[in-house]
This record gives sequence, C-alpha cells and structure tokens, in this order.
Amino acid sequence: MVYNEEPFDSVEFRQAMNYAIDLDQMINEILRGFGVATSQPTLPGYNGHNSDLEPYPYDPDEAESLVEQSGYAGAELELEYPAGRYLLNDELAQAAAGFIDELENVSCEAVSRDFATLAGELLDGDLSTTPSFYNIGWGNTTFDASQTLTPFLTEGTAIYHYRSDEMEQLKEQWQVETDADEREQILQEANQLAHDEAVWVFLNREWLVYGINGRIDWDPRQDEYFLAQGMNQA
Repeated sequence: MVYNEEPFDSVEFRQAMNYAIDLDQMINEILRGFGVATSQPTLPGYNGHNSDLEPYPYDPDEAESLVEQSGYAGAELELEYPAGRYLLNDELAQAAAGFIDELENVSCEAVSRDFATLAGELLDGDLSTTPSFYNIGWGNTTFDASQTLTPFLTEGTAIYHYRSDEMEQLKEQWQVETDADEREQILQEANQLAHDEAVWVFLNREWLVYGINGRIDWDPRQDEYFLAQGMNQA
C-alpha cells in the first residue's frame, strides 16, 4: 500500500483492509495449514520481532466501520500480484481480494502481473510508478528487523512506500545504538508502530516442505537459503 495515495493515506482504511481478510481460512484451506499469520514486518526468530503483537483478527463488521470512518466508502481497489512467483500465491492474493470485495462499502479485484515488470516498478525509486496496492514477498538473510523496516518503511530507499516522523526517529536510533538489548527494544517499538499504523496488509508466512535424503545431515535455514557448507554426510 502506498501511504500518500487515496484511500491508503488513511490509517483507518489500512486497518480496515487487515480486519477484512480471514487469514486463518486462507492458511487452512489454501496452504493446508503450512503457514502462519503475521502481525508485523519482522518474523519470529529475527532480531527485533515483537512477540507481544497479535495478527489482526477477521472482523468484517469492524472493517466496514473503519472504512466509513476513513471517508473512503465506495473505494474501488485493484490488488496487483506477481503471477506464479510464490507457492500458491496466486490463490492467496485472489482470496485476499475476494474477502475485501465482500465488504459492503469496498470493491476489490486481484490483477495478475508479470513479476519482472511489477518488480521493476517497485525498484525504480519513483513512487508515482508504484502500484497503490500490490502483493510481494521479501527475504532477509541478516535476521535483523532493520533489513525489512528500512527499505520499505523509511524515506529515501528505492522501494519505500511509507514514511512517518516517528519511524524516521526510530531509524535514527537503531542505526547508532550499540547496546544490543536497547537496539532490539527500538526495533520492537518500530514493529509496534508498523502494526498499529497498518503499513501494509499483513498476510502469511509460508512453511516450506523439504525432503531430505537420509544420507544428508542438514537443517533448513529460516531465510530459505540452501548453502552447501551447511550440509554434511550423515
């Protein structure tokens, strides 16, 4: 969601989009349980994850109420997603758009896009070419919250789509704080802000399914990288 474009310039509208989607149903029926709902930009196990945050619950009545409060009742949305890029993502994006479309005061359609074209629009550093509502995945090989918070949620990066004075102040703190515990607390505050501000519609983290030969001793990594130096003969 692009923060400076209607209707996503309203925090109430952004929150409404989170309440509109039944993530549990999507995970259970589309992913067959191989996934978990998210509540923030940083995943469990990563430095800065805020364990106090819960995913937005499915509450279409609250969603419709927040849409009315936002002043954007009657909004017509297109959710652009990269066709075939991620496991069952086409079905997930279409389901998410379907739940939003079920609201009485918002309509939404899922629009399939070529991944390379969509990614190019997101990476060109020009907000005017960024779709106002899009679906994308993001990896993090450093296991640190800043590697998601900084590029998407602070001003001046090639892919930022949100800014606030409070987030900018938190970034200034986490960039210079040398005490590990203090820095993690700052990152957790940033994740709390991202949750409360509904900086995007928080969807799911997928569990990948691996088949491992009994002759191989290897534990999958959280960042989903396959590194040969981590594999040994059993």
